[in-house]
Amino acid sequence: MSIERISCNFMNSNLLKHSFFQHSDLSNVTFTDSASLIACDYDIVFYRKALFKETGIPLPTVIHNAATKRQAEYIAGRYVAKKAIKTLGIEVDEILIGNNRAPIWPSNVVASITHTNKTAVCVAASTQQINYLGIDLENILSAQLAKDLVPYIINNQEQQLLHNLSIPFEKALTIIFSAKESVFKALYPQVKRYFDFTAVQITTLCTETKLLSMILTEDLSLQLPKGMPITGRYLQYHDQIFTYIIKCQEEG
Repeated sequence: MSIERISCNFMNSNLLKHSFFQHSDLSNVTFTDSASLIACDYDIVFYRKALFKETGIPLPTVIHNAATKRQAEYIAGRYVAKKAIKTLGIEVDEILIGNNRAPIWPSNVVASITHTNKTAVCVAASTQQINYLGIDLENILSAQLAKDLVPYIINNQEQQLLHNLSIPFEKALTIIFSAKESVFKALYPQVKRYFDFTAVQITTLCTETKLLSMILTEDLSLQLPKGMPITGRYLQYHDQIFTYIIKCQEEG
């Protein structure tokens, strides 16, 4: 499966209607003709609750009294999600919040949302063409935070792998952290339970091709057995790392 960067613009002119929503160059990334990516940058300084009414995005009760940061993240994520699904020819009024705060997608849609404090991204596709997909966006960790998080993210083999790379350790660890988050988001709809980072091991990380190879280290389901290989890719967007996992139906 080829994944390439192309010069295209998924965002329409209405994106800049509000200064809260801003253009993101991540809109220039696509996976296959079957999957659509929509991204926007956003500025929390310009957030106001009236944006929910102006964009036609329902404000859930659990979000209504949340902190401003949470409300801004939520509306940015739902904004790009609705647009991503619309590119599939599907109109959706509301994307509900399910168990463990996971979005409830239309029955014929497979999708994934991610956001940081300044960028929101959604990738959506038809279940007839895509088996699973997961995306994640992370701010690059500081050196100290990366050091503190090592025991929770990687094992000794992965740690040695990262130390052998030519990029800073904190950047490499951010890539691994984000890739494992993408795997979780991709497989959770099938597994329907939490699983730890230890369930996924990074075996190779190529900084030239931006390709990651991974394997499952435990049985997650009959269809997701121990030893199953998973391929992902990453790219850097300003001071953030974006990772993505996608598997087409024809791949088996």
